[in-house]
Amino acid sequence: MIMKRLPLYLLFFTLYLPFAMAQEGAIHSIAMDSTAVYLFRNTIDSTDFPLFVRYDSTLTGIEKRSNPAWDNAAFADLGNIGQAQKNMLFGYQRPSGFHYKQIPYHSYTQNTTNPVYFRSLLPYSEVYYLIGAKKEQDVGLNFSRNLYRGLTLGILFDLTFSPGAFPNQRASTSDISVSLRYFTPTYRYGVIGAFSHYKVQANENGGIASDSLFETSQLRPEAIPVNLTTGSTTVRNYGFEVTQYFHLSKPLSAQKTKKQDGNLPSNNPLDSLMEDYVTDTLQHAIDTLQHFTDSLQYVTDSLQFIDDQEFNRKRFNWGRLSLRTKMSDLSWLYDNGTLPPDFFPNYYNDSLKTHDSTRYFIFENTFSYSNANINSQQKDYQFRYYLSLTHQYTQIQSIPQKYAYDTMAMRNSTVFYYNQLIPKVQILTRLFRTFELRASGDYVLNGYNKDDFSLSGSIGNTFGKGDNATDLRLGITTASQMPDWFYGYYNGNHYRWENSCDKVNYFIFSGELSNRLFDLKGEYFLLSNYMYLNREALPEAAEDIQNVLKISLKSKVKVGKYWIFDNFLAYQNTFNSAVIRLPDFLYNGTVYFQMSLAKNALILAPGISLFYNTAYFADAYTPALNSFYLQEEMKTGNYLYADFFVDVNIKYARIFVKYRHFSNPLLQNTEMGNKYYMIPHYPQVGGGVYAGVSWRFIN
Repeated sequence: MIMKRLPLYLLFFTLYLPFAMAQEGAIHSIAMDSTAVYLFRNTIDSTDFPLFVRYDSTLTGIEKRSNPAWDNAAFADLGNIGQAQKNMLFGYQRPSGFHYKQIPYHSYTQNTTNPVYFRSLLPYSEVYYLIGAKKEQDVGLNFSRNLYRGLTLGILFDLTFSPGAFPNQRASTSDISVSLRYFTPTYRYGVIGAFSHYKVQANENGGIASDSLFETSQLRPEAIPVNLTTGSTTVRNYGFEVTQYFHLSKPLSAQKTKKQDGNLPSNNPLDSLMEDYVTDTLQHAIDTLQHFTDSLQYVTDSLQFIDDQEFNRKRFNWGRLSLRTKMSDLSWLYDNGTLPPDFFPNYYNDSLKTHDSTRYFIFENTFSYSNANINSQQKDYQFRYYLSLTHQYTQIQSIPQKYAYDTMAMRNSTVFYYNQLIPKVQILTRLFRTFELRASGDYVLNGYNKDDFSLSGSIGNTFGKGDNATDLRLGITTASQMPDWFYGYYNGNHYRWENSCDKVNYFIFSGELSNRLFDLKGEYFLLSNYMYLNREALPEAAEDIQNVLKISLKSKVKVGKYWIFDNFLAYQNTFNSAVIRLPDFLYNGTVYFQMSLAKNALILAPGISLFYNTAYFADAYTPALNSFYLQEEMKTGNYLYADFFVDVNIKYARIFVKYRHFSNPLLQNTEMGNKYYMIPHYPQVGGGVYAGVSWRFIN
């Protein structure tokens, strides 16, 4: 009875997220913390100005690095760091254009697929290292340095290795991004570029051979038989992205602007070299080591570093031209040298070994025009627009099994080519200083995605000011798009198909209400011709319209002097869908007791983390496709994961020690027992001690 009511208890337990929004009110000049580090993403190729988020260097959350898959409170994995994972929170919206398939390694490819850029007054670097009970290791580096005025170098690097608890479960990942950005002295021209590479190499054991043996015996994990003893998946990607912009209107020189107002420099917000004093929309000076904060709390925009004098002039803005060039070369390989006779449904080419290989290459150029000035303020634009044209060149290469080990492999491979043109328009308008309206649309003119389109719009309003501000946003998106190309064609040793797919049509209705107390989001999905892998792991389109409701609540609060509560709760309803399987409730929460010792030289934060999701028929996993498919034989979930940890902060060093999954022995005599699966037949890691350190250098 207690476990059935647990989601309601957790909902009551969920509290507050300090989620502050950048305000457009009075500007205050404050002293900038020379050790402050900000993050931003490349939004030059849009109507949006760069959004700066102060890097969360606080103590809370450092212990979560020991499990990247849990960091966003949504991923189910195969029980080992570096192996395939599936998001338990539903989502479908995507940009128009070519997509091959979903990559099931989201947590381990962030530096490549979604890179961030650092901005700081001083050279910044952070190194971190983790070691786990099963010899798991994670080492990484964040680095940013100005090489010359206007020229900044950035490096993001992460490497993980884990031998796994069960036979043939070893996995390793590497993810690196090297970026450069440069701006001319007047910031009329700028360029942001990054080279990236990631590699995932994961052994595939096909899950344990007997769930009952694992759940009832006292055997160590390495003694539990598995289905595959030699299978492995290798995913490798390298690419680059370069975005250049040029303002058609000639800006005022930096010297002239500074002479008009000697207190403020005319700096570009993307440049890491700043003066000691800046114009900032924030009215809070914080000590990142002594005071509670959150990575979402200190959000700023480009207005904080700009001189009002320049933009109050009545000058016609001729707009900005930009060119984004992007390349990605992605390859998949499933290899198995010793095949069991009955694990896979088919053995088309070889019953002894498998070597299925696919290469996906895409090169695109996007030319755009916008009236949004990079070196400007949000409030200076009551109306912004963005027009672009994208050309995509795509190549998919499938190598037949019989040529897999042959020098003629590439010559005999099956190759598909596509060229696509995608025009796009975005508009943003502000009314009454607090009301905002956004709209966008795109259309694919030719190629595989011919006649695909998407339209979206949203309205938002900010009520109140300062700490009492509340932001409300409502949106709608409709689209008609071809499914991932993977659903139409695949030629492997164990699976093969050639299908004619119809477009997936969908509507998404969304709403968000956020303030300094919470962040509440809701989405309702309507999808027709939804594509999925059925019980035989073959593509199929749903006959009925699929309905999905998702509501999530984030909160983070400091109560009193010592207690910090960090919570995430989600509710989902598929309305008895036969093809979309999701947990009804999902909860991820942490409670810290943070105290300062030795005259604030030492900060100590012991705490407990909890993770729970209700039982459901989670999708099964097939190594040969590196994908998930429907099953109705085994429910996962309804298991409470609990970790105990101690976080320590000594100046710029953050250290944690964690005992992971300490709830396992406490649940042995309950119905949960040893049933700690997130994916069928893939148990999670048992209890063990983990430790790690993160060290920041600012000099």
